[in-house]
Amino acid sequence: MIIKTINILLPSLFRLSFWRKPKASKYMIVMPSGAQELFDGDILSPKETFVLDLVNYKWLNSFIVINGLMKRRELLFKNNYLFIVLSYIDVLNSKYVITWMDYQINFYRLKAYIKNPIYISIQTGRRSSEPGQFFDLLQTKNYSNLSCDYIFCMGEAHAKEYSKYIKCKAIPSGLVRGNMTPLGSKDFQKKEVLFVSQYRAKKYDPFVVSLDQKSFTLPWDLFYQLEKILIPLLADYCDKKSLKLNIVSPLSSSEQEEEDFYDSLVGKHNYNFIKHQDSSSGYKAVDSCKYIVGCQSTLLYESLGRKNRAIFFDARDFESGPFGWPLDLDPKGPFWTNEITEKEVKRLMSFIIDCSDEQWLECTNPIVKKLTSFDNDNSLLRKVLK
Repeated sequence: MIIKTINILLPSLFRLSFWRKPKASKYMIVMPSGAQELFDGDILSPKETFVLDLVNYKWLNSFIVINGLMKRRELLFKNNYLFIVLSYIDVLNSKYVITWMDYQINFYRLKAYIKNPIYISIQTGRRSSEPGQFFDLLQTKNYSNLSCDYIFCMGEAHAKEYSKYIKCKAIPSGLVRGNMTPLGSKDFQKKEVLFVSQYRAKKYDPFVVSLDQKSFTLPWDLFYQLEKILIPLLADYCDKKSLKLNIVSPLSSSEQEEEDFYDSLVGKHNYNFIKHQDSSSGYKAVDSCKYIVGCQSTLLYESLGRKNRAIFFDARDFESGPFGWPLDLDPKGPFWTNEITEKEVKRLMSFIIDCSDEQWLECTNPIVKKLTSFDNDNSLLRKVLK
């Protein structure tokens, strides 16, 4: 372990960037996640932004180390995150400090040390199993003095949940990635069904999949048992009703494996597999089909905020919050269920197909407006990042 650390550290000492003082930047993003989307969407200028990468000592800089040792050496071994990030805030003199890793509790400790920057946290998505480790920790441990100027949240329910534990202005704006893709036309020429996949690669024996920020894992086959039950039922329903079935992929890294998985459940020629092209392809797919079906996908929740008809089969048998968390909803509702049966598939599919637009809005709006929002082109975030 020591040798590995030395091998990582040594090249840094010979880089010119180690000895050069980081340039003052108006914006600092803590960890690269989401940075490119903010640049591509012209929300932030790369020339005015410093992206801080904390992995494998990429942050290492002589001016940062000296600043930290002079001002807060007590944090060096107690909390490396605070030691590094606070030192960069000092040296860069940034006006805005931003993170897309909303589940990093240390980010909400920064303001207690340096108040001047405007701290902004952006919710990256729902956890695979809500509430997830982040809210689990906040609920079970006594964290004090957590604060942030703004937290941009998926919807009203999450905004209220953040505000319970973190002193902040929580803004229900929808997710930044989704807000970058304009809403598609709802004038559907073809009434097609789209299943929103959550597939991840089956990489290692014994095929264990980690559930995001949860502190447990499950065998891969158990995690995807739900799809193995649901997809044949859905395909059979679509066949009987003469509806075209589409399945949209969430990632490009394992698409062939994913396509083979669904081929085995549906039959190669009985559905259309939509490949992941870029960050907007999933949103374009849900906006192009009349009826959206899925399990727990963040995109599935976002599709509700995009005024699409979506139904949820949220029935995994492990530590999972019910559909709609943080809302306290019944196990079954007009557009969700915790049971995968032919009867439930028919019930939910009949609802989204047969109800009028007025009936759909009347039934779903009271819930949907609390769960997920849509802020076209991220106007609310742009207003804060002047």
